[in-house]
Amino acid sequence: MMNWWGRRTRWQQFLLVLMVVLAGYVAYLFVKPASLNSAVFTVPISGGDDEFRTEGRDPAWSPDGSVIAYTSQDEDDLEAVFTFDLASSEVTSVASGGQAAWSPDGSQLAVAAEDEDGVIGIYLVDASGSEATFLVEGNHPSWSPDGTRIAYDVTDADGAVTVSMIDLDTSEVTPVTEGDEPSWSPDGSSLALVREDGDGNSEIYVFDLETSEEVLVAEGDDPSWSPDGTTIAFTADGDEESMVSTVQPGSDPVELIDGEGPSWSPDGDQIAFARNE
Repeated sequence: MMNWWGRRTRWQQFLLVLMVVLAGYVAYLFVKPASLNSAVFTVPISGGDDEFRTEGRDPAWSPDGSVIAYTSQDEDDLEAVFTFDLASSEVTSVASGGQAAWSPDGSQLAVAAEDEDGVIGIYLVDASGSEATFLVEGNHPSWSPDGTRIAYDVTDADGAVTVSMIDLDTSEVTPVTEGDEPSWSPDGSSLALVREDGDGNSEIYVFDLETSEEVLVAEGDDPSWSPDGTTIAFTADGDEESMVSTVQPGSDPVELIDGEGPSWSPDGDQIAFARNE
């Protein structure tokens, strides 16, 4: 058998090794999980240094403040929801899907997942991990503060997106208004939601569930209410990158830090967010 390695000069051997290494690196760039391009951080709402927590995106702080649910990829490179324990750094796999929303008592998560037919639906799963139970077709779940309903958005055959809510006892679905990415206010009276203007820019509105009155509060998306209901954190377009910002309805937005997808800690002192690496 020909010794193809030995017949080459040391320089040729070096070039071959270099080509193999570069080829492997290029392959890694194309096959590495998407979640490795994004990481979850926390930052004090008063400002200061952020703290890396784990690789992933779409963080959601638990009601007791002990863990953060987030979206990453499982061992099969499929989108999945995990929890990160802030005290021990322990990671627990919870369910397939993403965009997790906690129940008010912290016992369950609502997640959005795609079935084998490509239909996106909302599923309920125990926070410790269990078989997911299908609830309704839709996306971006948000649990009501009293735990009786979930708001979500759904896209019809014509591409129109509507915010609806489902009663967890009766399964009755009630359309609310056009828009997506609903976020329930802590007192249960309003939804923050996102719509596009005529130029395709995302805008955040606060929609009153009793009167149907609505107020434009900021340009951006990913709205998340502060625990005291006075402020909304959201993702805004910065000059060069996305910015986590906050706004009190009726006031001007304030930039906090570069990142996206904010979620408040239950004590209101910190915000979890994701940043592309």
